[in-house]
Amino acid sequence: MAKVKTGMSNNAMQLIEWRDVAEAVADGTVCHVQVRGRGICYQLEGEFFMHDDGFWYRIDPAAKLDFPVTHFRPVLERRLNS
Repeated sequence: MAKVKTGMSNNAMQLIEWRDVAEAVADGTVCHVQVRGRGICYQLEGEFFMHDDGFWYRIDPAAKLDFPVTHFRPVLERRLNS
């Protein structure tokens, strides 16, 4: 699993692990997703969620993904010092 550093504030960093799509649960969790193309994995722009129908959907602009997702990671919305 790849670990990606994401900025949460000027002084704080959080490591978030990418998870295999087989671990995904259709519970409404907002996620970032990766797909495979031309032999490499890359992250799609935007935020997504897995629907009960087993497909991933982009939130804005709303769209159903018609190609397979390989990895996902939940979006972390934690504010420090709040």
